[in-house]
Amino acid sequence: MRRFLPVPGPDLTDTDLLDEAASPTPGQSFVRFNMVSSLDGRGVLDGLSAGLGTAADQRLFPILRAVADAIVVGSATALAEGYAGELLPQSLRQARVARGLAARPTTVILSHSGSLPPDSAVLQDAPAPTLVVVAEDASPERIAALRAVCEVVLVPAGTPPIAVTSALAGRGLAHLHHEGGPGILTRYVNAGAVDSLCLTLSPVLAPAGTGAITAMTPVTGHAQAPVRALELHRLYEEDSTLLAEYRRGRAA
Repeated sequence: MRRFLPVPGPDLTDTDLLDEAASPTPGQSFVRFNMVSSLDGRGVLDGLSAGLGTAADQRLFPILRAVADAIVVGSATALAEGYAGELLPQSLRQARVARGLAARPTTVILSHSGSLPPDSAVLQDAPAPTLVVVAEDASPERIAALRAVCEVVLVPAGTPPIAVTSALAGRGLAHLHHEGGPGILTRYVNAGAVDSLCLTLSPVLAPAGTGAITAMTPVTGHAQAPVRALELHRLYEEDSTLLAEYRRGRAA
């Protein structure tokens, strides 16, 4: 994997990539989203984002996870994309420990309605600490069922993304690696709550796919956001896959 920006360089080791992916402000909230897209703007292939993954994406993706305090994902994506079991290989768990972190980042699942099944594999086969964020107006029965198998974080109904970020920071989870899906990214974009977007551009045309990395229709209860400019922070390439990181810039 070659780096083009900020400074062109030779092939990078995993240690290099870990160093470059680390939070710019350790201990302070940092919200990073990681998404993948085809050349024609599709965010999924055959119903899953994993269908767009390349060897380069599969290498960098767990490294981005490995530097985070928490992996954050919507319940629908967690169920569809296979979030059960280990989310990091042993080598990266060891790298985390060497850096003074817990072996595994906390898994945070956003399920504001509390509809995540408590018997789902993502909860039953979860070696990492797991939190489920649920709105206070969710069914008490659903909340109780989830509390029987994991920790539940209750937030007020309609809580904006920044409040969710703050609630997690209060639990020591400052560097958040968000993995979607599109509806959640849309909410965070509309709220101006994205610090970093890591976007893998997969070198394929996928006209049979549907959807983009953000929701195709407005998200209920959320106003349309103004256009927000991001600045290109890093750019890597491997086997025609482009892996970019954009960070918060001036308002457009």
